[in-house]
Amino acid sequence: MRIINLFFSLSLACMCIVSASAERFHFDRSGPVQRCVAGAAVLGGMGYLIHSLCANKQTNNANSAAAKPFFVLPSKCKTSVEFVVRNLLSMSCALRDGYKRVGVKERIKACLGGSVAGLGLAYLWWARRNCISYNPQVRFIPKDDGGESKDLSLYLHGWGESGDGVQSIAKELPGTVVQFDFPDAQCAGSSPEQRVNLVTQSSFGQLPDVLVAIKTLNDTIKTKNPNRVFLHGYSRGAAAATGMRRVLAEVVGNQHTAQSQSWMNDLDRLGVTRDDCRSMLERIMKGGCVLECPLSSAKTKIERDFRGPLSPLVQACLVLLSRYSPWGLHADAADAQLGDVPTLVFFEKNDRVVGNSAANQNLINLLRRNAADVALAEGQDPSGHCHERDQVCRQMHEFFHARGRQQ
Repeated sequence: MRIINLFFSLSLACMCIVSASAERFHFDRSGPVQRCVAGAAVLGGMGYLIHSLCANKQTNNANSAAAKPFFVLPSKCKTSVEFVVRNLLSMSCALRDGYKRVGVKERIKACLGGSVAGLGLAYLWWARRNCISYNPQVRFIPKDDGGESKDLSLYLHGWGESGDGVQSIAKELPGTVVQFDFPDAQCAGSSPEQRVNLVTQSSFGQLPDVLVAIKTLNDTIKTKNPNRVFLHGYSRGAAAATGMRRVLAEVVGNQHTAQSQSWMNDLDRLGVTRDDCRSMLERIMKGGCVLECPLSSAKTKIERDFRGPLSPLVQACLVLLSRYSPWGLHADAADAQLGDVPTLVFFEKNDRVVGNSAANQNLINLLRRNAADVALAEGQDPSGHCHERDQVCRQMHEFFHARGRQQ
């Protein structure tokens, strides 16, 4: 029982530590292998540390602190926080008392255990230092106008599909169309293994997806040099497009905040400078943005679909199984800055996946606070989320034509 309590308490403590350090150690951008290696190292190192320090080989006193179980499962515990705090306090007491009792040999073992735990966290940080560790398969669909167009459309695809999802509307988008794959796109398929990997490799429109989109757009601008950039995001891709606008706007406008500096550090590692961010944002503001059946954010959807205690439980499962992070980038955060970009938001009334316009008022209000020109349209396709795209193309043409931005 003592071993069980020890392991359970260490697991909770390490989860708290990793959760608090999620952004610093890029836990939300690591894959299952990195998490298992780091988790095993942290748990094993901490366990060895505790075992070494609490081994009482210098006294046979039955009343000594070592003879008392220092991890006690409370019979009545109001909250899990209380349970974790009590065990952390008892752990610190055990370390303090144990370190005084043990000899040099045990202290060396304890230092080795602590070193293994530190190496586990260091490996987790190192493994995801380069945030893009796959080939996004960037490809282009040129505009059939003899090469005269100086516009660029970046298509951000939905979850469970690839960049090829743009094929049905590519001719309707302004300028040259840029399509690429998010990390989970290469896992899309019908086999059980592919369906599992579709979750493990996804961040559901959070920072890992946003960084890929920004890197792709930056590289394309340097080769194509377009005058205007149009973003078209579908479902999860719409969440990534909104997150992309947030990162660019806050990196350019709020240079001295800790959050902005953290994002800038990530972009620096990808070869994207602050001037590059300013250039991208200016071109997007000259162009526009279409959010087709947008996912506000994964966190908002989970809290809306799962009430009460189910919401944190589902989020905890996603933290362990995917690249999702409750503490990560949420494009629909109340204080988000998105830049003054003309935006068309298209919903389907019967959408049971991300909800209709009534279910996403927070996102709509956020967009209207940031941009002077936001248009809202809602389709009536009975298929809902997987709708025919004729209506969204018609709404897009009307939106950009009325503003003189449609070639």
